[in-house]
Amino acid sequence: MYKNNTLGYLEIIFSAKDLRDLLTRVDMVKKIIDHDVELLKYMKEQKEIIQEKKLDLEEKHAEAQVMKKKISIKKEELEVATRSKQRLMSSLEQDKQESLRQLKELNKLSEEIEEDIKKKQLAMEYAGGEMSWPAPGYYHISSSYGWRTHPIWKDRRMHNGMDIKTPTGAKIVAANSGKVQHSGSLGGYGNVVIIDHGGKVTTLYAHNSKLLVKEGQWVERGQTIAKAGSTGHSTGPHLHFEVRENGKHVDPYPWVKKK
Repeated sequence: MYKNNTLGYLEIIFSAKDLRDLLTRVDMVKKIIDHDVELLKYMKEQKEIIQEKKLDLEEKHAEAQVMKKKISIKKEELEVATRSKQRLMSSLEQDKQESLRQLKELNKLSEEIEEDIKKKQLAMEYAGGEMSWPAPGYYHISSSYGWRTHPIWKDRRMHNGMDIKTPTGAKIVAANSGKVQHSGSLGGYGNVVIIDHGGKVTTLYAHNSKLLVKEGQWVERGQTIAKAGSTGHSTGPHLHFEVRENGKHVDPYPWVKKK
């Protein structure tokens, strides 16, 4: 059968020479059949295993394709985020430079205001008494006087007054009686009123939306002098309030801390 693979089981059995040869051949064929049956069973099992592995590999391949697609999408998202971050960093750098430019401008303007106040200050005693709160009804101080760390740039900067959070149009009043030394636009301070109270004490009210007094006008304590706003270098409506002694800015809160 090995040499002549065309021979079948029956041909092998019926070609026996005698009974003994027949029995031997039957026994041998039975062994071959048993072996073939086991072999077929084994092959069937292997085929099933291979089929399962094939299905498993196909499933894993499909999962790999999905994962590949997800990775591709994530890569695109990362590239978009990277470009967005670069644009943001560039924008922040521009904002930083603009902020520094505005800071230098305000510092220079503050020095000019100091000199101008000294030149124009009244030769009279201070009006006296504790100052009125300059923004009646609004007492939230969003930024106090003094050195502060900038929340974005992390550098130390001097804040010459205190910022009182107010809505646009809220009334701003004279903290004390005195003569209006300045009423008009003043660079980064926006629309500003400066009042001389005598005794080399002046108050400054910045970022107003509307001014209601004129230069040279005498005003009384508590008189409405402007409407709050966000003019000049401002991120939102508020009153920037300063107290100056002989032109130099000082902490204004102790002057008006009793509302």
